[in-house]
Amino acid sequence: MKRLGLLLSLLLLVSCGPPMAWDKPGLSPEARANDRTDCERLAWRQAVDVENDLMFQYRMSGGATRYALRHGYYPQPNFDRYGWEDRFYSTCMQAKGYRLVPINQGG
Repeated sequence: MKRLGLLLSLLLLVSCGPPMAWDKPGLSPEARANDRTDCERLAWRQAVDVENDLMFQYRMSGGATRYALRHGYYPQPNFDRYGWEDRFYSTCMQAKGYRLVPINQGG
């Protein structure tokens, strides 16, 4: 029960932060969209490559062999592709000169 309370408190705290966006002054909307698309594609490709490498290592280690023979399939290793993809995307945007800034919400 304590863990649930801590988790809910953490989620509440995180949700109170301002929305963020990648910004690079002086760019046209087309250039910004092209950079975003390039980084999304690159991040996806890199994350899939990491996932495939980890699956190969997992299978070659023999860790899944007995399990697969008994149950007929290989379990997925503990891997968060979307977390890796997000990190690769952030790195790509930073390399292109963008900064993550709070969105200005006039009101």
